[in-house]
Formats: sequence, C-alpha cells, structure tokens
Amino acid sequence: AVQGYTGTLVDERTADAQVGGDLQVNFETPVNMSTSIEVLRDVGGQDLAVSATTTPSLFLRSSDGDAYQTWIVMNGSEDVLRWGEQSLPGDDVGTSLGVLANGTFSVGEDAAFSLDLWGSGRDGRSDRGDDLLEADDDRSEVRRFTYEEVNITVNTDDAGGMPDLNVLLEAYRVTLSLDLSYVDLSDSDLSERDFGVTDLSRTNLSGADLTGANLSGALMIGTDLSGADLETATLELAMLQGAKLDDAVVRATDFRGAGIWQTSMPRTDTTGLADFTGLVLNPLSESDADAVKTDLTQIRPGNLRNTVLASMKPLMEPSEVRRWNQSPPHQQWQYVMNQSASAGFDYADRLTEHLSKSMCKEGLANGAIATGIARRAKTTGFRGNMVQLYDRLRGRDCESKKRMDPTVYRDFSIAAELARPK
Repeated sequence: AVQGYTGTLVDERTADAQVGGDLQVNFETPVNMSTSIEVLRDVGGQDLAVSATTTPSLFLRSSDGDAYQTWIVMNGSEDVLRWGEQSLPGDDVGTSLGVLANGTFSVGEDAAFSLDLWGSGRDGRSDRGDDLLEADDDRSEVRRFTYEEVNITVNTDDAGGMPDLNVLLEAYRVTLSLDLSYVDLSDSDLSERDFGVTDLSRTNLSGADLTGANLSGALMIGTDLSGADLETATLELAMLQGAKLDDAVVRATDFRGAGIWQTSMPRTDTTGLADFTGLVLNPLSESDADAVKTDLTQIRPGNLRNTVLASMKPLMEPSEVRRWNQSPPHQQWQYVMNQSASAGFDYADRLTEHLSKSMCKEGLANGAIATGIARRAKTTGFRGNMVQLYDRLRGRDCESKKRMDPTVYRDFSIAAELARPK
C-alpha cells in the first residue's frame, strides 16, 4: 500500500500527520531500508533521489515493571520525516529535534501520566503544558528503562555432538535486541550508544563516531566500519567476519573474543592499548555460511541481492577461505593478538589511566561511556584495574556517575569493593 499527498496544501498537511513524510510504503513482508529504496528506484528510475530513514522500535520496561513501546529517532531523520508543531513539545520543531538529539525523550500524555512526568496534568493545572524542557530544567527528570538481555550457552548433546549451527545462528538473530542490518548510518554520531547484541550485518557505519559505544555480542558480518572512530568501544565477542575496518581508530578498543575472518585491519593503535586477546580467527562454518546465504536470498529486488551475494562470496567459498588463511591480513590479526597477550608490565596501569580519562571526560551527554567501561571492567579477563576505575568514578569531579545506569553502578561498586585488597 502507498500513501502520500497529491499537491494541495490541505492534502499535504493531512499526509504529514497521517503518513509522516511525503510518501509511506507498506510492504507485505518485512524489508530493510536498502531494499525499499531499490524498490522505489525500480519504479521511478535509478536516478531517482530518495531520502529515507529507519525508525527502530523496541519495548522498554520502567522500574515499576511497565512496558512502553519506544521509537528511536535516528540522526538525519529531520530531513525525511515531517514534524508538525503538535508532534513535539515547544513552539519550534528544529529546537525540539535538537534537544531530542542531545539524549532526551518525549512521551505522549498517557505515558507521561503513568510515569508521573511533568506535563501530564497529574498534579492539576500547574502540571500541564506543552513546554520544551531542557536537561537542566527543574521540571525535567532522568528515568532509567531496561530491556531484556539474553545469554546463550551452547552445549553438546549426550553423544558429544554439536547442535545444528544453522538453526543456532537463526535463533541467535531472533534474540538480538535490535535489527539494524543493511542500514546506512555512515558518518553518524553514535558515540556512547548501546548496540550490544544488535544485528548490524552489512550495515554501513563508515566514518561513524562510535567512541565509547557498546557493540559486545553484535552480529556484524560484512559490516562497513572503515574510517569509524571506535576509541574505548567494546566489541567483545562481536562477530566481525567480512567486516571492513580499514583506517578505523581502535585506541583502547576491546576486541576480546571477537570473531575475525576476511576482516580488514584497522589503523594501528599507537598507544598499544587495544585488547585483541582471544580473537577467534576461524571462517564461518558450513552451517553458518548456509544460514547467511539463506538470509541473503530473501533480499529483494534481485539486482541488490546479487550485489550483496557477490560481496559476501569471499566469506563462503572454500578457495577464498584457504587463500585468506595465508594472506598478510590474517597474519597481521594473529600478530596483534599475540602482542596483546604479551603486553608489557605497565599495560594495566596505562589502560586504567586512559579509561579513567574517557569515563570522566567533561561535556559527555550521558553516562553511557562510564556504564560501558564499568561493564567491561567487571568481565572476566579485564586487564585494567577495576578498583582504581571505581575510585576515579566516584570522585567529586566525575559527573558521569550521576548519569549512569544505577543498577550497573551498584553492581560495579560491589564488585570493586570485593576485589579491593584487604
């Protein structure tokens, strides 16, 4: 189904309110943004200029246990979505969008009432209005919401055999918190964002600012990270087979246990703080490759599918697998993994100092970097000093602790105190 407006001013305003843009296309089956753009170009011609955006949706749960459907407004969406004055608080749409981009949120009247937020009218006439509240406004509040985290353990059967990895890969994909596969997020400011256990397969993150981002456990097969800034980001256990990391900044980045194959090398970390210990330098298994092929065959239209299949061919062809096994990039990954494992005696002190500065840096929009570093510090095999990081975090001049996830801060404090030398 296709909705839009035909030219009149009244019709345009109606379309803006009901459709959200100049054109809204509803597909019978789920498709990603790249596929939908190609469909439009198949109809309107390959030279058709299309501006599109993805608006991910997920359910977040409040501390009271209530669930709220939440839409994520991505950077650049202001050039696509039509925002009326009634759709956002305040009198100026541009100002409201700018405040949203700075880590705030907007809720409807019913949700505001149940959450007991200012503006819902819950406390009478003085508690009702359409004011735009900045973060430092006395009427604004910091609220913490959570989503379910899923941990998967693969066990052998009674005969010692492994389960069907084809089924497991699909099951893992289903459990991912968010599906952003094939989305173009190039040059976006995604610093401090939480993309843990997210499907980012074939997503374009080239040139993106991902400093301090959490990408642990993310599915990043064929993802373009070329030129991205990954300083202090966590990619522990991420699946990076076929990913492009050319010229990516990886200063103090956590790659522990990440899956690497046909993966290009990032820029050299001159500080020597990036952690590459435990890399899994193995190709996709036959079952994994079959699962990827099955997923790719669902792409429409055919010309886009063929392009993606061709780009993924080196990951799945046995001859290409053998060739890469002897290639310089494979040897370079092996070298940085060995170098990380044999880092100097002062590595822990230097890593701790760097993470401390990043964690308490002035002007951070929220406590996401501190939250990510606290999570990283509690994991088995962390090679910095958790106690020193905790002491730095609770210092008077470190404002990040006030904006951290309170559950993570509590667990971090307990773990640090238990680890503190008696």
